[in-house]
This record gives sequence, structure tokens and C-alpha cells, in this order.
Amino acid sequence: MMQMSGRNAVPLQIPAKYMVVSLLSLLTWVLLAPWMLDDAMRAPLSFPVIAWVHLLTIGCIGSMILGASVQLVPVALQVPFPAVRVADWFWAIWVAGIVLFELGFSRQILPLLVPGATMLGIVLVGYAIAITTMARRAPHLDTVAWHLLAASWLAVSGFLMGWMLALTNVNGVLGGMLMPILAAHIVCMMVGWIGLTLLGVGYKLIGMFTLAERTLDQHRANVSGALIAGGTLTIVLAILAGWPRTTVSIGAILIAWGVIIATLEIARMYQKRMRKAIDVHMPFAIAALAVLLVCSVSLAVLTFVAEPLGNRLTVTTVWLALVGGFLVAIQGFFYKISTFLIWLHTYAPLAGKVAVPQLDRMYDRRIAFIGLGAWMAGALVIAMMLLGWLPIWWGWSIGLWAGGALFATNVGLIARHWRGPVSAPARQS
Repeated sequence: MMQMSGRNAVPLQIPAKYMVVSLLSLLTWVLLAPWMLDDAMRAPLSFPVIAWVHLLTIGCIGSMILGASVQLVPVALQVPFPAVRVADWFWAIWVAGIVLFELGFSRQILPLLVPGATMLGIVLVGYAIAITTMARRAPHLDTVAWHLLAASWLAVSGFLMGWMLALTNVNGVLGGMLMPILAAHIVCMMVGWIGLTLLGVGYKLIGMFTLAERTLDQHRANVSGALIAGGTLTIVLAILAGWPRTTVSIGAILIAWGVIIATLEIARMYQKRMRKAIDVHMPFAIAALAVLLVCSVSLAVLTFVAEPLGNRLTVTTVWLALVGGFLVAIQGFFYKISTFLIWLHTYAPLAGKVAVPQLDRMYDRRIAFIGLGAWMAGALVIAMMLLGWLPIWWGWSIGLWAGGALFATNVGLIARHWRGPVSAPARQS
């Protein structure tokens, strides 16, 4: 249990604040879903839809990545976080950037976009510098470190393109390059930053949760990460430099190949795990990997489409990757990370003195699994709507509402332990 804490960990209040922003963004995004789906179908690049999407990618996923990384990376690399106070300040800058960015798009107050994007970029650059500093000081670099290093600087690259996109909405600076840079931005942030980060963190967390750390094949994991990072860079450079379409296809095939290798490696870790019980995160991780595997193949197919950004398959692929892949993985890992952080805050001083709850008794597993089923059903049904296989109807989002409500219920059950011991069925941990 103490693998996620120790002298190198930062104060728990710092990652907790990022996670609160992430959860609030997720719940707001889910509540808006019924009203946004029609716009997402008819005008996926409209300002309200862009605001809604970024509430998910920046507000929810980005905040969760930053918060979890601040806590886990120093422990994983066995070095202190280089600037704890700066990480705390950056939270305020990050939140201000989200607010300005969301207001700029949702209310079409375009002058707010550049300062909002700049604030977000300051945090992402600081994050990349912090990861690099810790990696340079680490006694050794494993595959988790390499994944996070690559992901952090791909995030900076994606931000620079995003900053240019924000600027062009004010003065049209990109001209005819708007759509190509938008495509490069989407691939860089989704595959390069979010995908690589979750994969690297996933190797670490899955190994810890299932006692399978020693079964991870570092070489295969490194090859997988290199293929995904290399494929991402290939696509981005091909788009920006105007290289032949076949180059983009090669990059997408590299990404798909890397995802396949990563999926097989994680499956092998589960097969050889020492803790044979079904951990709460496992169904989430398996569902997310299955969806991301399909999305990686879909990305390769899209490189052969004449106008990919105007294709239904593109919108559906982005939807499934974000909602059925990344968010599902985050929910599964959140059950483990949040319970540990709160247990450490509230019960660690009491352990050995009084009865304290086990981590998996701080939430309801049945609610977690039912919520996963409802969420995945909602994500898949909406994907069929986006493909045109089902009529446009706001009611398809009911699965997301149910899944989000059940997840929020468990979050509440976990959070109540933060303020002090809870009198609940408990056994000695």
C-alpha cells in the first residue's frame, strides 16, 4: 500500500484539488450531454461543441492526469517533486485557464481564448519540465518514466498547435492551414498525451493492484510506447509538412501496432498476476483497452478517407476513444487511487490502534460495476447514433446519466471518509 506514498510524495491536498476539478468537469459534461448531442451530430466543429469537448479533455481528463501525476510520478521515479509550491500555484492557473477557455468558446467571447490557452500552456510546460527534472534525477528509468516523458512533451507540442488554433479564431492567422493543424492537434493530444500517459500509468497501477509488477516485460512495453509516440509524431509532421497521405497512414498503422502490443502485454500481466481476485479496476481497464484497440484500427482506416474531419467515422472514433476508452480507464483507476489517498489521510494514523476499513469497503463494488455497464451502454448507443445507425435522440444519453450518477454515488461514499473515520462495516486492514 505504501508504494503510492512515501517521502517523495507531495501533500495529499494538492492532487486532491486537481481531482475535484476533474470530477466536477465530468459531472457537468455528463449533465450537458442530452442538449449537446444534436449539435455534435450536425455541427461537430461549432463553438458550443468545442467548449463541451474541451470541458471533457482539459477539465476532466487533463486535470486528472495532472493530479494523479503529481502524486504518483515522484513515488514511481523515487525522487522528490521538484517544486511542490509551484504545483499548488499551477492549480489556480489551470483552473483560471479552463474558465477563460470555456467562456471564450461557449459564450463566443473570442478574446478570452488566447489568454485562457496561454494559462493552460504554462501549466503543461511546467508539467513537462517537472517530469523531465525528476527523470534526470531518478536512479533508473523504466518504461513508465519513458511513457510519461514522451507524453509530457507531446502535450506541449499539442498545446502549441492548440494555441495557434485559439489565436486564429481571433485573427485568422492560420488561414488555409486551420483544418490540417486541427487534425494534428487532435492526434497529438489524444494519442500522444492522454493515450501514452494512461498507458504508462496503467502499467504501474495494474502491476501494483494485482501484484504483477515483476511480470511486466519492459522491452515489449518500451516498443509499444515507441510505436505509439513515433506514429503520433509521424502523423503530426506529415500533416504539418504536407507529406504524402501514405505517410499519415504509416503513422496510424504504427499507433495501431503499438496499441495491440500494449493490449497483449497487459493481458499477460493479468494472466500472471499473483492476486487472483477480480480487482475493481479490471473490468474498466479491459473495456477501455477493447475500445481503444478498435479506435486505433479506425484511425488507420480514416487516413484513407478523402476528408476525414468531415466523416461520421471520425466523430465516432473521437467519441469512443474519449468516452468509452479514456474516461472508463480513469474511472477504474480512480476507485483505487482516491481510496488510497483518503485512507492514507484519515486512517493511516489509526492503523494498528483501532479497526480501520479496507480500501474496497470505502465504496460499493456493485454500484461500480453496474455504473460501468450503464456507461458503456450509453457510449456505444450514442456511437451508433453518430454513425447514423440510430435516429438522433437526446434519450440515448440516459446510459451516461445513469453511469455518471452511480459513479458520483461511489465518489460520495469515498469522499465522506476524508473528514474523519466513518462508522461503517470495517475490518482490520
